[in-house]
Amino acid sequence: MPGAPVILVNKDVRIHDVSFEAVRFIGRPLDPILGILAGGTQGCTHAGQPGGCGRTVWCSGCAIRNAVRTTYETGEPVDRCLAVLQQGNPEETRPIDLLISTRKAGSIILVSVEPVDASTVETTAI
Repeated sequence: MPGAPVILVNKDVRIHDVSFEAVRFIGRPLDPILGILAGGTQGCTHAGQPGGCGRTVWCSGCAIRNAVRTTYETGEPVDRCLAVLQQGNPEETRPIDLLISTRKAGSIILVSVEPVDASTVETTAI
């Protein structure tokens, strides 16, 4: 999707670089997020749990992490996979629906993040 936030990550979903749109989407300046695991930059509820992003019991079911792993291991792209990011603290979470697409470029995975809204749902339902 043109203008969609793009986040470049390594196989561990650690941020290597981001597009201007991704900086706006994340809502944080670029420098502090480089090298950070993606869930930590997005306010993922589980990233704040003991073990951190990628190391909790919930992380094995993370659609974002699984899309990155699939593309990294097979080289095959993932297109518009629905992911539900749980933001907030464990007592008060807010689900954010996203469509995730991935592409491999060497050892880096390009992750395109499309926030899901009513117009996106109508478009993808056709």
